[in-house]
Amino acid sequence: MHGGGQGTEEENDLNWKGYYGRYEFPPGSINVAPRAPANTWDMWHVKWVDDLFDRLIADYVMQRGVDPSRVYLIGYSAGGDGVYELAPRLSDRFAAAGMCAGHPNQVTPEGLRNLPFFLFMGGADDAYHRNTVVREFSAKMDALQADDAEGLLASANGLSRSAAQHAGARS
Repeated sequence: MHGGGQGTEEENDLNWKGYYGRYEFPPGSINVAPRAPANTWDMWHVKWVDDLFDRLIADYVMQRGVDPSRVYLIGYSAGGDGVYELAPRLSDRFAAAGMCAGHPNQVTPEGLRNLPFFLFMGGADDAYHRNTVVREFSAKMDALQADDAEGLLASANGLSRSAAQHAGARS
């Protein structure tokens, strides 16, 4: 999911279009990058975006033969905020989620049980205190992991645990 928000429609269109060509995906994979439904800082937080993702996933499973157990969610900046929001709400739809340079706002990690969730943040990225809150969120994930070692699959800043260590642990 793209970043942006708090801008004009034209600015957010540019953020969305700037996503293309930025990342390489494995051959045979399908990359779907929807345009955020709002032009506000919380562009991915609106509840009806859940229905959008449900529909996109269902359509790609039915019409393109996508394996529903191999659907991943990634986002950066405001899109990273959206990963924090959507992953717990739609955790049964994704094989894993990766948050890059986002802010969790009021989201807590309890809804991430059995979803590998990766946090990527530059240590000096202090915009909106993101580098501080990512460590706080990671500590909450660590505490949940300690209480439920088989349930929560977590990785902070790409440094701590790896989903590969827990391969096959999803239920």
